[in-house]
Amino acid sequence: MNSIQAANILAKWRRFFANWELGSQWEGTNRYKATANNWELLMLVRAEVNGLTKILFEKDIISSEEFDAIMAEEYTHLSEEYSKKYSGIIANEDGLTFKIPDSLESLDKWN
Repeated sequence: MNSIQAANILAKWRRFFANWELGSQWEGTNRYKATANNWELLMLVRAEVNGLTKILFEKDIISSEEFDAIMAEEYTHLSEEYSKKYSGIIANEDGLTFKIPDSLESLDKWN
């Protein structure tokens, strides 16, 4: 089996997870389609990152310690970028902190 065939088989799980997330939502709705597409993307990217990480370790290109440090840096960077985009909202170990009134202004942008 080649990678395209394997990816297509993995992607079949999208409907299972979309149904799990949405319950009895009809499969023809835009919400269902978007949810199924998001699950497919999540599964494929997860598999691709796992494969690339495996190669990095097996070829001794990176150590697990280096990988851990890089991932911590990237997770922190993305979280900080979200905080910049959504002023007044900060993620920490306890969850999200909303600073009033800045966070309310960020949330108003959703409407």
